[in-house]
Amino acid sequence: MPQALTISPAHSISIYDREAAAERRERYENQARSEATRRAYNSAWQRFKRAARLVDPVSLPVPIEIIDSYLTGLADTHSRSSINLAIASIVEFHAVAGVELSLDKLWRVRRGILRDKGVKPKRQAPALKPADIAKMIAACGPDLRGIRDRAILTLGFSTGLRRSEISALQFDDVKFDASCMRVHIRRSKTDQAGAGVTLTVERTPNSQFCAPAAVEEWIAESKVDSGALFRAVNRWGHLNHSAITGESVSDLVRDRAIDAGLKLDNYSAHSLRAGLATSALELGVALHAVKKRLRHTNISTTLGYNRRGSDEDAKDFRVLYSERAPEVPMKPIKAGETVAPIDDTELKQLIREADEASKKAEAARMRVTARMQSLGEKAT
Repeated sequence: MPQALTISPAHSISIYDREAAAERRERYENQARSEATRRAYNSAWQRFKRAARLVDPVSLPVPIEIIDSYLTGLADTHSRSSINLAIASIVEFHAVAGVELSLDKLWRVRRGILRDKGVKPKRQAPALKPADIAKMIAACGPDLRGIRDRAILTLGFSTGLRRSEISALQFDDVKFDASCMRVHIRRSKTDQAGAGVTLTVERTPNSQFCAPAAVEEWIAESKVDSGALFRAVNRWGHLNHSAITGESVSDLVRDRAIDAGLKLDNYSAHSLRAGLATSALELGVALHAVKKRLRHTNISTTLGYNRRGSDEDAKDFRVLYSERAPEVPMKPIKAGETVAPIDDTELKQLIREADEASKKAEAARMRVTARMQSLGEKAT
């Protein structure tokens, strides 16, 4: 007869211990997602319930036909990210309830919708170029609010910080020395565990883009010596104790763009981040360096930040089509202009080099596509 399993008193678990462990487990599960992510999931789940006319308590699992119908309706008017958020929220609420959902079928539904119907492209925040930033800085007045806004504009453009990261900065997160400023980011969208990262911004004396000087001026004038670095300033120019919000960072970017007379009306804090990436790529900064600066985990995300238009991209390939190929950079050839011939051997070499570069670019694109597909399959 098999012997009954016994637990020694030293290893016994009381009811209180089990309840405490359950509470800790629930707390840890909640902390696995950031507060912003939990809010986004909850909002997306509530929208799904309303659209599907589901009433509490919702019977799980929700039939895949209902989910399919809901996602199909989103495809005509919503962005790819909105559809992904809707799917993620549905999956999350099933997982939290301990109910299995057919992820494989749900993933096929998503792929089918995006492939068959297409998705309305997301309206991207326009990139702010150095000339734009210069106008916005000039539009900031000498008052405390203007000094703060100059510091945020130059810091955001120099580091590519997200608006939530700017608002979360503490006084102790910035350190200065004779050559640079070091900015410590405690937690971010791609660092939910809070490992932290430090970015270095070099001083550029006599430049209006010098973020270290602008931030130092803000600290000196605001007399902030602890707590939140950037704070709200009321209409009378008085400094509040609370940190500026991420929404306020976007508001000040938009307001300063209007003050500077910029034409577009949808600038936001993200325009600083996109402007840094676009301007750096235009100046020939290596793609991996831009990826590291923006702290992206995927190179395809960095590529998506390039706001260069097709006209600008075409200029990079002008050398391939011009009879003046060896002259880089070159001027557009005017009608009737005499063109000096070039040696055929040189032209053939240029064509071979261009063909090799094209093959390498295509191979890289195929590797990126394969990797993205692999990640998508793993997500199912």
